Amino acid sequence: MKRILLSAFFVAVLAGAASAQFSIPKTVFEEFTGAWCQYCADGAYRAEQIDGNNPDAIMIGVHVSDAMQIGVGDTLSNFYAPAFPQALFDRGGTLVSRGTWASTMSTSQQGARLVTVSFDSVGYDVNTRTITAVVRALFTGNATGDMRINMAITEAEVTGTGSGYNQVNADNGTPGHPYQGAGNPIVGFVHRHVARDYVAGTWGLAGVIPASVSLGTAVTHTFTYVIPANFDDSKISLAAIVSRFDGPGLADRKILNGEEFDLSPLVVGRPEITAATPMLEILGNPLKDRSKVVFTTEEAGNFRVEVLNIIGQQVAVLGEGFTDKGIHTLYWNGTTGANMPVENGMYMVRLVTESGKTQSKRVLVAR
Repeated sequence: MKRILLSAFFVAVLAGAASAQFSIPKTVFEEFTGAWCQYCADGAYRAEQIDGNNPDAIMIGVHVSDAMQIGVGDTLSNFYAPAFPQALFDRGGTLVSRGTWASTMSTSQQGARLVTVSFDSVGYDVNTRTITAVVRALFTGNATGDMRINMAITEAEVTGTGSGYNQVNADNGTPGHPYQGAGNPIVGFVHRHVARDYVAGTWGLAGVIPASVSLGTAVTHTFTYVIPANFDDSKISLAAIVSRFDGPGLADRKILNGEEFDLSPLVVGRPEITAATPMLEILGNPLKDRSKVVFTTEEAGNFRVEVLNIIGQQVAVLGEGFTDKGIHTLYWNGTTGANMPVENGMYMVRLVTESGKTQSKRVLVAR
């Protein structure tokens, strides 16, 4: 009976996909921050809340004037002239203050996108610390103009000593704030999603994507990056980005879509992951705050990633719809489809593809 219902699901989806494809929106959130910034500890807290509540958010902390600054961060800061902390959502031209980050993120993830971005393959040489990533852009509509491809490198947790890392904290004396009493500055502060590099510079690589694309146009590019010795490779993530470069205005560099890949499965011994490698990985198991679900699709088509309880009842759908072949990531924060926390215990994360193949992995919720 379950097989019949599954077939009916895919027939219904395919009927709508025959004339158009659907791109799941992945919002690139770039937060301007710095260890010297008095309200950036609060910004970091709010960014973590957004990250935990939005599986399709790609978080990047752009540091300026501290020990984690990079050249791209300086260029972005000079171009957009932000206050700190403010953030860009897909570089849409409007700087957003932290009080409205959550609502802006929710709005940004409505509707579809012009392009689906995915990783066809990711390889990592643990000896030379070299990443080789094949990024694919599949266009789900027509477009013209200067469109570019890029890959950002972020590190999940960065700490250090001295004023370049210790986080100034204006909320040290704010009653009820998560950083009340943490110190000012907070010594040993954990900086998350730190932008370590943008492989193709600030605005991406020109000339890879044709100046005119139509529905079904697919473009791939191979990025190579050597992780510096002072970065923790087990905490590195890749963010593939496709963006526009239309002119000199703040709204002329809009990001069309992105995708994220966590490098840690490769660091612990798998030499390469490709779209032809059947894979469903759960990172963060047991789940205490949230878990990352990494899966591959062998070909373009419809998919569903769902969470089941121990008796096979559906608890939540983490993602479904049409996607290109490649490597994809989703998150589960331990809630039901109605956003209610689940009870501690064992659950099953299941991937179902259009070809009828399924993969499942157990995840323990233990909070």
